[in-house]
Amino acid sequence: MHRCLCIPDILDVVCSNICTPTYPPRYVPNSRVPDPWDSLPQREARTTLACLARTCRVFKDPALDALWSHLKSLEPLMRCLPEDLWIKDEAQSTILNYLRPMLPSDWAKFHNYAQRVRIMGPQNNCSFILLNSADVDVFRSLRPKDCLLPNLRELNWLGDGADYFEFLPLFLAPRLTCLRLSISSSWKTLNAATPFIPAIPLSCPHIKQFICPETDDETWGILEDIVPIVSSLVTQWHFLEHVDTGLLNQAAMSHLSSLQSLKHLCSRPHGRSRRGHVSARFSSNLKSFTLVSRKLEHCERYLEITHIPCAELILALGGLFHMSEWQQFFTRLPLSIPPAHLRILDFERCADQITIPMGWTLETFRPLFAFGDLTVLRAPRFCHVSFSDQDMQEMTSMWPHLQVLDLGTKPDWDFPFLVTLGGVLSLLRNCRELRELGLAIDASVCDPVPIGEEQRADVLNMNITAFHVGCSNIGDPVPIAMFLSNILPRLTKIEFWSSSLKNGDPRQRAWQRVEELLREFASTEG
Repeated sequence: MHRCLCIPDILDVVCSNICTPTYPPRYVPNSRVPDPWDSLPQREARTTLACLARTCRVFKDPALDALWSHLKSLEPLMRCLPEDLWIKDEAQSTILNYLRPMLPSDWAKFHNYAQRVRIMGPQNNCSFILLNSADVDVFRSLRPKDCLLPNLRELNWLGDGADYFEFLPLFLAPRLTCLRLSISSSWKTLNAATPFIPAIPLSCPHIKQFICPETDDETWGILEDIVPIVSSLVTQWHFLEHVDTGLLNQAAMSHLSSLQSLKHLCSRPHGRSRRGHVSARFSSNLKSFTLVSRKLEHCERYLEITHIPCAELILALGGLFHMSEWQQFFTRLPLSIPPAHLRILDFERCADQITIPMGWTLETFRPLFAFGDLTVLRAPRFCHVSFSDQDMQEMTSMWPHLQVLDLGTKPDWDFPFLVTLGGVLSLLRNCRELRELGLAIDASVCDPVPIGEEQRADVLNMNITAFHVGCSNIGDPVPIAMFLSNILPRLTKIEFWSSSLKNGDPRQRAWQRVEELLREFASTEG
């Protein structure tokens, strides 16, 4: 064995990289993102770690630490208990039936593996339960006094587990830094959780990430009663970096605005609060701010009394809004978010699925020209952007530092696209740092605009490798591919999307041919 593998730190890095689920850098609020923990690569990675632990004594501890670092439930740990204690339920393979009362001596092997756990619970599945009914009976009979997972760093207490909140203190490890807590699903859950909430900041004083998501308007009465409970938690933590709690009272908002450590904040404004919105002026350390709402007017009222210097603004808005509503909302933004700070403006899809078109024109975007230093702009994919080549020229001239541009590439509303390949030239000429591009265009002309050597030097882009064309129209693929290859030499990926793909869309095959030609051109030049 190589001498490098005798260094514990190297082994830790190797083993941790074998089984590290790849999660998106940011979650869409209330979304149902597939959990990578259940993917085939992750199952194979855990099998590899188990083999490593049995292969050599040097590998044992690093491999076991990585293998047990993240558990979705207590079931794997409960299986470590003596074999004469439990039997698998024949109807449900994830539930154990216990054959006899547990003794203190039965916990020895359990604790040997429990101390390796760093993350407990799924990170993006609110319907998952940490404990099953049989486990509850075991804990109730034995009543363990110490923390079950002493080295836990992240706890995801999600799902409608009203009967399990009495065991929450058993998971409140002193080193816990991330807590996801769901208490708003029903009155029963809220009433069950309330007695145990005050113990959280006492047991876990170093929380940095706190997420307590709200539900929809149907549980509004519950949300009103949650406000003082969650706010009291927030005011007792002084190292918070990421907060997503929905509505908070004035004391909690003032506390958050005073924290130099706070980097990410998610707010969920609405119009049904008896208390009304609270005001706050945040420091310039805030990196990202997320607004989640079903109505733009609620966001506007929130921004009227809130000052939030931030580098990234994420809008997760469900519902259908008229173009004039968007313009009014965009006019409000520069008054609450200093233009000199904002670099990223991103739209995320909220819970609602948009099934009818929402048209945006240049006038919709005009109030956003105040943010002259934007580097990333991702417009809602459910919007149809009605731009001409002249509009594209004017808009991109206001944002010369754009690196990422994505304009309405998801829907297939059967509207005409006004931007042509000439508009793409204007975009590349004005935004020299562009590296990601998503834009629905009209590429149906047979002879694209010819480009001279001098003009090519003004628009040549060596950064873009993929072009998301949405459901763009297209004519002859050959001249289109030659045109794109001339101005985007590293372009090898064309992403096409249409709602009619399952029935066969002739545009898809044409764009696939463009992609094939681009790769051929790139390999020839290489």
